[in-house]
This record gives sequence, structure tokens and C-alpha cells, in this order.
Amino acid sequence: GNTGGMTWEEPAGGGKVLQVVQTLKTDTESVSGSSFTDVSGLNVAITPSASNSKILITLSMTYGTSGGASFVAGKLLRGSTVIGLATDIQGSCTAASFGMNTQEDAQTYNLNYTFLDSPSTTNETTYKIQMSPQRNGSRTFRLNRPGTTSDSNRFQGTTTLTAMEISA
Repeated sequence: GNTGGMTWEEPAGGGKVLQVVQTLKTDTESVSGSSFTDVSGLNVAITPSASNSKILITLSMTYGTSGGASFVAGKLLRGSTVIGLATDIQGSCTAASFGMNTQEDAQTYNLNYTFLDSPSTTNETTYKIQMSPQRNGSRTFRLNRPGTTSDSNRFQGTTTLTAMEISA
């Protein structure tokens, strides 16, 4: 038909999902102490097909704590480098990538966290999660389970860490 002299260009090819890699963690894991500690098996490796690709990381976590109410802090790492870290730290707060609160040992909680990274490489890149239950080491972070497991009304769940390569 008549376009009135206008022409259309094809949209740029960016923003497409090129590959998806997911780690599913179905077992439980405990982290104690106030320092940030790797969560065993909670890592995902992806090899970008282009150096200008972005990697979209999504974390969907089931968790609880033992020892009472707690403030739980988490870090996302690319290799050994923490990414997505808070920088404008006020007072005595701990710098983290994400965090959550728990109220009691009997409850199981869910966390969703997303981060868009630009690793600028075509080498295999591993992303991992570190957790810290804070509270001067008096609490224990429990992945995929509540703090106490003595009641059949309580549930255990799973955690996924997903990496998606997004074209430039």
C-alpha cells in the first residue's frame, strides 16, 4: 500500500534470550556465623556467545532461620567479585546485594532477586550466592527449610539460580 513516503526499518536485534542455564537446588543447606559464606551448590555457569551480551540473573530462594528472628544478608558474585552491592552504607549497616528478615523458626520464606550483569567476556562465567545470618553468629540460615522441622504443617521447598544470556 501507499506509505506516504515513510519507510520502516527492522527493529534492532537486541534484547533476545540467547540461552538459559538453571541450577535447581532441592536439598537443604545451613550457614552459621556472621561472615558471608558460599551456599554449597548454589552456583550457575554460563558461557556468553558475545562479549557485549548481558546476563540476567534471577534467584528464587526458599529459606528459614534457626535461633529466632534474624536479619539475613546475601551477596551475588561473578567469580570472586561481589556484584550488585549496596554502596551508600548508613550507620552500622552491612553492605549486601539483597537481604531479608525472618520472624520465627517455624516459618519458611521466599525471596526473589534479579540482577542484570554485563560481564564483558566470552569466557565461562560462574555466578554464586553467599549468605550471612548476621545477629553476631547466634542464628543459622536454613536454605529450603524452616528453622524447626518438628511439625508436619511446615514445608520445605526448592531454590533456583538462573542465568540468561540477553543479546546486545
